[in-house]
Amino acid sequence: MSRKKLDKLTQEELQKTQVLNLKDVQDTVRYEKRTSKKPAMILGLMGLLSITFGTTYSVLQSHPKVEEEKKVEARKKEEVKAPATSSLSCNHTEVAREDGTDTSLNLLYKFEDDKLVQLTKTFTVNISEGKENGKATLDGYVTGYQSFMNNIDGYTITVTPTETNIVAVVNIDYKKLDVTKLAPIQATHISTSVPYQLGTDKNTIQNEMTTKGYICQ
Repeated sequence: MSRKKLDKLTQEELQKTQVLNLKDVQDTVRYEKRTSKKPAMILGLMGLLSITFGTTYSVLQSHPKVEEEKKVEARKKEEVKAPATSSLSCNHTEVAREDGTDTSLNLLYKFEDDKLVQLTKTFTVNISEGKENGKATLDGYVTGYQSFMNNIDGYTITVTPTETNIVAVVNIDYKKLDVTKLAPIQATHISTSVPYQLGTDKNTIQNEMTTKGYICQ
């Protein structure tokens, strides 16, 4: 083979080699571009899904929490519900007494959930018709009550006299009353004494009052 032919063959092979190398490089570049986009797309999709599921999970988590808080609040409202109140009025009357008077004692008990919390006593003394000694008895009550005017926290007494009668009203708030501070004289008369204790059952009081001759309703 001549020198010219050899040189020509070498140049053609070199050109082919260069073309092949260029094609390989281009293929490699295209492959890298394709493969480099896929991880980015996959990572982006995973990130988006994570955010979406994360937000949804947070909402699902917060929803039961809100519901539980509502239930707790509802229970608290039930716990602080006002107690059921009721009352019991008991009355005892005596007419044409030997001392020339007619007397009436009304006891108004107040309860919360059937437990005693308050009591109002109203004691009325009237001069009996046609009884001359009734006036002296009435005057004795007016003078005597002056020693009972001992108001303290949870216990008040008012006395209103007229020419023909006298009305003494005692209000007892068992929640406020400290019986140790009560004047001992208050216990010496039925109209000023403090019967029962805070929280005494309504049925117990009603049964005892009825047994003593009081008319209760």
